[in-house]
Amino acid sequence: MTHIYSLTEIDNLTGGDNFEVFDLSNGNNRKCSLTSLQAYMQANLTFDSAADTTQAVTPLTGADVQVTSDIGNVYLRLSPVGTITNLEISLPVDPVDKQEVLVKCTQIVTTLVVSSAKTVLGAPVTLAANASFRMRYEGGGQTWDLVA
Repeated sequence: MTHIYSLTEIDNLTGGDNFEVFDLSNGNNRKCSLTSLQAYMQANLTFDSAADTTQAVTPLTGADVQVTSDIGNVYLRLSPVGTITNLEISLPVDPVDKQEVLVKCTQIVTTLVVSSAKTVLGAPVTLAANASFRMRYEGGGQTWDLVA
């Protein structure tokens, strides 16, 4: 494939355009169309269809805020009217591996409890105004870990 650098570039591709690939089963170079590559990719690649979710809440003192997504990452934006003396955040009940919850709060929380049916490690117990933290679920150990 060293000759590829001597070829002119193409700007507009079509499905019938070919490119060179090395075929391990035959031990030599072969051509492949973009249509074939597209069909291969569609058959073999999967992407997480769960979009990140934003959950906006205006909690009162003593509230228990439930994070509502069990499948994707969540941005939990807390906008209380003033200082919160006591707040609980309940993480997803059935999280997926590597799922993250980012929490941002616009006001002070003097007593914070981050709870889950799984083990929670390192969660903050207070929040300053405009502070944030991120929890990540590790499926192997079934723990929610403080990331930042």
